[in-house]
Amino acid sequence: MRTFLYLLPYILSALICFAVSLIAWRRSSVAGSRAFAVVAFSETIWTGGLIIQFLSPSLSDKLFWNNIQFIGAVVVPLAYLEFAVDYYRLPITRKINSTWKYLIPLAVILLASAWSDVLHNSFRGPASLIPGDPFDRLVFSTGLWFFVYTVYAFSLTILASLLFLTRYLQSGSLYRSQVGIVLVGASLPLGANLLSFFAIISIPIHEIIPLVFGASNLIIAWALYRYHLFELAPVARDFLFEHMPEGILALDQSGRILDLNPTAECILASKKSAVLGRSISDFPPFETSWFNRGSGRREIALQQGGLATLYEIQSSLIGEPTSGSAVHLVILRDIQDRKRAESQLQHLAITDSLTGVHNRRQVLFLATCELARACETHLPLSLILLDVDHFKSVNDTTGHQAGDRTLEGLTYLISEDLGKQDIFGRYGGDEFLIVLPETNLEAALRVAERLRKRTEKFSVPARSAPVCVTISMGVTTAQPGRPCDLDTLLEQADKALYQAKSAGRNQVVGFL
Repeated sequence: MRTFLYLLPYILSALICFAVSLIAWRRSSVAGSRAFAVVAFSETIWTGGLIIQFLSPSLSDKLFWNNIQFIGAVVVPLAYLEFAVDYYRLPITRKINSTWKYLIPLAVILLASAWSDVLHNSFRGPASLIPGDPFDRLVFSTGLWFFVYTVYAFSLTILASLLFLTRYLQSGSLYRSQVGIVLVGASLPLGANLLSFFAIISIPIHEIIPLVFGASNLIIAWALYRYHLFELAPVARDFLFEHMPEGILALDQSGRILDLNPTAECILASKKSAVLGRSISDFPPFETSWFNRGSGRREIALQQGGLATLYEIQSSLIGEPTSGSAVHLVILRDIQDRKRAESQLQHLAITDSLTGVHNRRQVLFLATCELARACETHLPLSLILLDVDHFKSVNDTTGHQAGDRTLEGLTYLISEDLGKQDIFGRYGGDEFLIVLPETNLEAALRVAERLRKRTEKFSVPARSAPVCVTISMGVTTAQPGRPCDLDTLLEQADKALYQAKSAGRNQVVGFL
């Protein structure tokens, strides 16, 4: 029982390291997770080797399992440094990232010197067993290669820890707690090593380090699940948060600004140092009430350089509001160009590309709306269906370009003559539809006649001679109190137009 209780902390440490290595390896798509898995698995080998060394009765068996420990002891510092470099990818680590792999041959040499020590005794000196309770202890003096290993292990571990510390000092308030957890967890083995080295605690170095591996990995694993640390790593902050074209703000639950990126500084027209800790409501038109519901989206106009720029605000609540540590992540996206493009697309969708007036779909939609309004208000509504006389011969004799210019000029002429409430659109080919709200048949006939006379005087320059055209029109009216649908009105206008063409064209005929 005494033996089991003595070994229990080491067994738990080894099991934790092994479990963490499996979890990290399965998350191999995340930056740094593979190296972290190697660190945890190498610490499993180190701790497991020590446990079996304790239990081994003979000197030769203890030396064998001591060599097993050195597999992990040699790999851990190198994998630890690779984890720091690969996970954070700071600018200062780019050179380290390209050179740390050159240390692999040294690691192999150190491992080979430990396993071949019986041949040269330059790693360990003479080894012996010292009786103890509950186990006999393996003791040996150190040789040259053990000294090289000590320098190798301390140098790489301290360098990796400095990288974590640098990141901690450079992190904003939103990320400092996350990085701090990694720094604490990763520093435990080094701290235990130093405590033993300076005899602050009586446990030998080679026994205390495996003892804290489990706690170290457990802290980092807790950070992994509690903060989704790998997903929200400072890599993302450096290359996404700091360099995203969108403005990013982090607010606490009372609306105070915890962090922001350079783009948000430009949008708020304030330096980061002058913004942190202030309420978002200090920067009109922002209001803290916008973020009370957690997630949401809205559009606002901000004055920049005397001009109004449209922004889309998208907010998300990260964390549990009841915990007091939840953060509002606010994205400010410049949508000025998008709104302009949407407006252009909407214009193209309802406009005839040649003439610039409403296309068939839009003019029919507006006509339907006006007809419904006329029925509700008991006011008349008139339609004029217009056709360019002999337009095919214009295309045949003068060319399609002259024909296009003729339609463009004609629609401009008619648009200038119509009132603001009147609706004008291309019905198809050389046919056009005019909707005259609140206009009876007599007034509509006068409008049509006026357009006919103006068109007679209209001409378009062409290569051989100016192009002159006339128009024929059919007019109909939806009378108040008489139910009528748009299809019926169009059919009536089409019949009147047919009569105008049959009468010799350049005519206006009303449907009676």
